[in-house]
Amino acid sequence: MNPRDEDSNEDKLADARAMFDRMSDEARSTIEREQREPRTPLVRILLLLTIAACLAAAVTGFYGVYNFPDAPIRQSNIGYVGKTGKPHTRDEFEGYVAWEKTMFIAFPAAFVFGISYAIASAVQRKRSQNPLSGSDRAVTQARRKS
Repeated sequence: MNPRDEDSNEDKLADARAMFDRMSDEARSTIEREQREPRTPLVRILLLLTIAACLAAAVTGFYGVYNFPDAPIRQSNIGYVGKTGKPHTRDEFEGYVAWEKTMFIAFPAAFVFGISYAIASAVQRKRSQNPLSGSDRAVTQARRKS
């Protein structure tokens, strides 16, 4: 092995260790900040709803991939057929339509709850960094002037 390669490997290892230390410090500071600033009930509820909606969307998606590999199932002159032309029963078609409707509810719900959680969490963080609201700040400033 070339001595130059050994130096290069040692440098890479040192860089990797430094990156690990930075990342672990960042994770530790995030955990400490979370412990100092507990989530409000609204933020907790939105987080739970987001997790539940994401799980529901994932389960719904996997259900469809498993049960309807021939999707989309559509009505034709000869009955109900999938994209490959495989015939399906009316019950399979109705199941597909119900799954499709559920998909159009589950996935947008996950996004709506996720965005709502992100906004509520950001507002909470902003308030914890600046504990006085707008009206409280104005009263405090007026008292300082007098």
